[in-house]
Amino acid sequence: MDEGKVRNAESKISLAKIKKIMQANKEIGKIAHTTPLAIARSLEFFLEDIVELSSEKVREHSESTGTTQNLKISASHVRDVVEKNDKFSFLKEVVQNVPTLDEIDKRKRIVKKTMTPRIGKRAPETRDELDHDRETKRVREE
Repeated sequence: MDEGKVRNAESKISLAKIKKIMQANKEIGKIAHTTPLAIARSLEFFLEDIVELSSEKVREHSESTGTTQNLKISASHVRDVVEKNDKFSFLKEVVQNVPTLDEIDKRKRIVKKTMTPRIGKRAPETRDELDHDRETKRVREE
């Protein structure tokens, strides 16, 4: 790689942070000037790839569930991408505790079924509010 091109190349990731992370490893001695840039560019390509695949997963999932609002990449979408692509296999341990898309959908269905419309009154958020609502109801009934 031409040295002049490396100096003029821009990275969206801080080269100083990359160099600091690398120098934190006692086994690494001196670092060539071009090394942090090469790592930064590699990280950018990696992130572009995983974000692109995750956004495709969002579109697929929204089509299958009929959802058209709040289309956001979630950790569950990233987990699905990691589990279905061998090139991301090194991340499987990182995402193993993230709920799967199926688990999220199942929770949403359960919440939807158990929700009852309460016109003019918000649902209690804490145990104290719930106890207060029960006490108020009991007093009214007496």
